[in-house]
Amino acid sequence: MAVTDPVTGFCSARYFLLLMNQKLRSRESLSFAALRVANYTRLTIQMEFEQGGSLMGLLAGRLKARAEKHFKRFILSRLYGDTLAIAVEGASKEETESFLAPLAGRIDGLDGDLGEKDLEVSLQGCVIHKGKALAAGVP
Repeated sequence: MAVTDPVTGFCSARYFLLLMNQKLRSRESLSFAALRVANYTRLTIQMEFEQGGSLMGLLAGRLKARAEKHFKRFILSRLYGDTLAIAVEGASKEETESFLAPLAGRIDGLDGDLGEKDLEVSLQGCVIHKGKALAAGVP
């Protein structure tokens, strides 16, 4: 079973979902956040094949760098071709939302890194939180 996504170096989707199943059964609080490239299909039509992977690699690098500054325990994954995810242990819903907010919306500065002009990359995000009280009732 592959455990690592080759483009991002994050957990593969399957491995991430197995880990989430274990974490949801624990008594710890857990926040899950996902970031999706809203205009991924249009971007991949504009770009060459390799640039699509490079785009996700660049976004993954930004997500990882930000996560390392904000959280002690987290797991990163590429859930789908256009979606990155992070699971954070022990963080409040508010902490996770404030972490995610600056990443959602239009992302600037990727044009030069991808060798394209006028690329508009837009990210959508969501947060799901499980508190300690809910964890205690999980069998």
